[in-house]
Amino acid sequence: MAVDRIVKLNIGGTLFETTSMTLLSCPDSFFGSLLSGRLPTTVDDRGALFIDRSGEYFPPILHYLRTRQIVVPSQMSHDAVLQEAKFYSLDQMVEELKTLSQEEEPKSKNVLQKSGCYVNDEDQKAYVFLDETRIFIVQSSDDDVSALLQAKAAFAVQDIPASWSDDAKCKEDFASFFTNHIGRGYYSQEGAALKITQPSLSGVAASVIALVSDEGSELLVCTGTGDCYFTSFRFKAFT
Repeated sequence: MAVDRIVKLNIGGTLFETTSMTLLSCPDSFFGSLLSGRLPTTVDDRGALFIDRSGEYFPPILHYLRTRQIVVPSQMSHDAVLQEAKFYSLDQMVEELKTLSQEEEPKSKNVLQKSGCYVNDEDQKAYVFLDETRIFIVQSSDDDVSALLQAKAAFAVQDIPASWSDDAKCKEDFASFFTNHIGRGYYSQEGAALKITQPSLSGVAASVIALVSDEGSELLVCTGTGDCYFTSFRFKAFT
């Protein structure tokens, strides 16, 4: 009959204590080979078995050996714990972590992206993010002109270049481009939605609500009057 004993582990400088029965609960794992002598061991000056891995991610490993339950703190990287489980040859834990990651994947994708713009399928309208609050609303009136290209142009040239400032025709064309195609507005994030506000000429704010789908690339757009309609917008990063 195997005798249970206390085992000290030094994981990357962090000391843990458990029992041999806990470590041998997965006999085909790294720990089974370690305690059986099939792996070379290094013992520190406290008598602890030294393992040159991160102690930060070891608590979920030890908890799994004790309970067969996966508990990963919200601030801890699941991927890092997964890599540790692979190192320790905890095959069942690896599969369970992969399953958990797949279940949580749609949630992680439901994140508003704000490093480019959203363009509708007809490529006639785009929302362009300028900074943490300001947005351009690009509306193409020419079937042959891409709203995405106009959005990139508007983002790149938000103010008239100095070299154009003395040329009346350039100034007129620049002003005409922004007047006819570019609206300035503001946005704020409310949960999984963007509230885009574009001031009207009358001074009354007109709001557009954009909700990001589970894929994180489509928008449901509602008009400021409360009338809702579905339209497909795809996120485009500026490269």
